[in-house]
Formats: sequence, structure tokens, C-alpha cells
Amino acid sequence: MNEPAVFETPTKTMPDDVQHRIDEPGFDKRTAPHLEIHNVYGMQNARGTYEGLLALRPNERPFVMSRASYAGGQRYSTTWTGDNSSTWNHLRMTVPQIVNLGLSGFSCQERMWADLPVHRRLTCLPSGLKYQPFNPSIVTTPQKERACHEVWVDGPQQEAIRRRYIEERYRLMPYLYTVC
Repeated sequence: MNEPAVFETPTKTMPDDVQHRIDEPGFDKRTAPHLEIHNVYGMQNARGTYEGLLALRPNERPFVMSRASYAGGQRYSTTWTGDNSSTWNHLRMTVPQIVNLGLSGFSCQERMWADLPVHRRLTCLPSGLKYQPFNPSIVTTPQKERACHEVWVDGPQQEAIRRRYIEERYRLMPYLYTVC
């Protein structure tokens, strides 16, 4: 996360009326409200990281991942769709999000997959894993009430389903790395 975060506010970011000074070659000097600058700030942070890594190791391709971006941000980082829930609704939104990010120039994107309580995990998680092999990376995050999220936790039948898609992912790895 590299957009401005202020966790003591209801929106968890800077208030919309915070003013930012724009004084950069190629732009008119002016001030702009945070509402306008929020994602530009994140993209410029990714840009600075990308350029710093490139200066540090000029013969290596930098890899930067950012949740916040703006038009042109695909030149400096990959992105992920933010913190999602492992629900059918979020899974349903994933494909259009990833497709639209691809159309916007982000050839490499990620969708974070949060772990679920057992009663929903047995149906929704395998469906999410069926989609995940086609992403450049797989990230699963445990929820507070459930620390274990390994593929074998829910028994042999669930492990077999998950193993199939993880093995498919490994088969696709050379292509996925080329995309990024």
C-alpha cells in the first residue's frame, strides 16, 4: 500500500480537502485537493521506487507492486485489486477488474484471496483457486478467526481439488513470468 494512509480518520486516508502543491515541469503550478491527488500520489511513489531500484541495479528489471495507481502507472509497477473478501460477489467482480486492468496496460495484476470460515471455504475457496492459476501470483491471507489456510487443512477431497489447480499454475509459470 503506497497511497497516503491515515488510520485515525473514518476514510483511512487524508481528508479530501487537504491541499497538495503541484510544482513540476510540464504542469501548471497550482494546488489541488487530496481527492484529486490520492492515486497520483501512489503512482508517483511507485515511480520513485522503480527509478530507485533501476539506479541501484541497472542490469535488472525492477519489480514493484502497488495498490494505488493512476494513468501511466503500468510503466512503473504491477497492481493488485486491494483487500478483497473471499465471497462469491468479490470473485464475480474479479474477472472484469483484471480484464479492465489489462486493457489499461497492466499486464500483470493480482487479486488477493482472503481465507474463509469453514462453512463457506469448502465451496468458494476451490472456485477462487480455479481462477488463481491464471494470475501471475497467488496471495492468500488468513482471517483473524482462522490462522490455518494451507491447502490440506480441509481434508483429502479439498486437497485434491486445490492440488489440481496449483499444479496447473506451475505448468503455466513460464508464461506468467513472461507476461510480467
